[in-house]
Amino acid sequence: VFTIGFPDTGVQGVEPKFTDGRISSLSGLRDDRDHYQITVPAQPGNSGGPLVDAKTGAVVGIVAAILRGRENVTYAIKAKVATQLISSVPSFNAPTTPPMSAGADMETLASEVRAATVLVMVRR
Repeated sequence: VFTIGFPDTGVQGVEPKFTDGRISSLSGLRDDRDHYQITVPAQPGNSGGPLVDAKTGAVVGIVAAILRGRENVTYAIKAKVATQLISSVPSFNAPTTPPMSAGADMETLASEVRAATVLVMVRR
């Protein structure tokens, strides 16, 4: 799996960054079945980024949290859970998007995901 995100923009800048890893558990913190545990190294700024199957190009989750003090322990909410949540929002109309290039090389998949990923910043 891989993600495209915007980790630590104050230091690393605002260009999207590619990071890969593996799904290491089909459950998250305290065996939460709505999440995956992943080895994708994440930092603040990766949250909300897509977790993409590197073989099929399918979005399988959304990067959600890191376990501080542990190396490469990151959690992602499963795509089916996120889809159910979004579908429950009244008047939400999901945009139709073309499918990713299943079976494409990693560079092509990452390029397609990068084009569909945006940085959202909140000024305080």
